Amino acid sequence: MNCIVLQGLNPGKATFGTPYNSTQGFSYDTALFLFIITLAAGFYIAIRVKQSLNKSQKED
Repeated sequence: MNCIVLQGLNPGKATFGTPYNSTQGFSYDTALFLFIITLAAGFYIAIRVKQSLNKSQKED
């Protein structure tokens, strides 16, 4: 018995042949915003770690 619901849940071969897209579902603007936020957070953490290392070297 062919059920329409089960046919809809069964992906075709083309689904598995496509590369993984981590931004799937996001618009271009949202993906760009998330990318900039990630970069800013990374730079902030890097600067704080550098300051902390410089401070600990001065105390020694």
